[in-house]
Amino acid sequence: MEITSVSNNLQLTWTRGSEYEITNWGGAAFIVPTETAVCETYLCADCVGPLVADALELGRGLRMRPGEQDGLCLEFAARYGLLGLRAEAAPHALNDPSAAPSFRPLNLREYGEDLSGFAGVFTFLYQHFLTTRGEFSLPGNPSLLDLRGLLHYRLTVGEQPRLIWEVRSLEALLRFAYAEMVSREQVPLKVCKNCGRVYFNERAR
Repeated sequence: MEITSVSNNLQLTWTRGSEYEITNWGGAAFIVPTETAVCETYLCADCVGPLVADALELGRGLRMRPGEQDGLCLEFAARYGLLGLRAEAAPHALNDPSAAPSFRPLNLREYGEDLSGFAGVFTFLYQHFLTTRGEFSLPGNPSLLDLRGLLHYRLTVGEQPRLIWEVRSLEALLRFAYAEMVSREQVPLKVCKNCGRVYFNERAR
């Protein structure tokens, strides 16, 4: 099932800030929008190719240049927004100034994500990508590297029911889009032979 065949039923608009920063809360580092950041909403399904390629490139950067973690993660966040790592727990979000940024409602400027958890998503995704290219040694139990889906759906009623994917987070969309791409016969995620950069190109050549 190619993402092009379901993109019209993907329901996800996401908010991104124009600028993010690293802040400390309770001894942990969080990515949060700056006070002067301008927030905008965009349709994620319109940019899944670049999203996945940039996510893998971030994972590669974190692997190759761990000392630049903060800057790399902030750059990605400014381009696409935070991941919504606690989207499944959204009903339990706390509209409380004393709560950690990751426990705040997703739609508030005060919402933030744990830096290590944010970076870990991309590190794992790139590691999985390397296994598809035979460039990563599999552990004794390869299923440990399996990528699990996070998508929900609903089916409307009536004579012509419609299947609608209810995407609750950017992370869920990212996982689904990546899984769909790397399972194609012609994978649209390419690696530059000169610099190793990951990029998106649907053309066979």
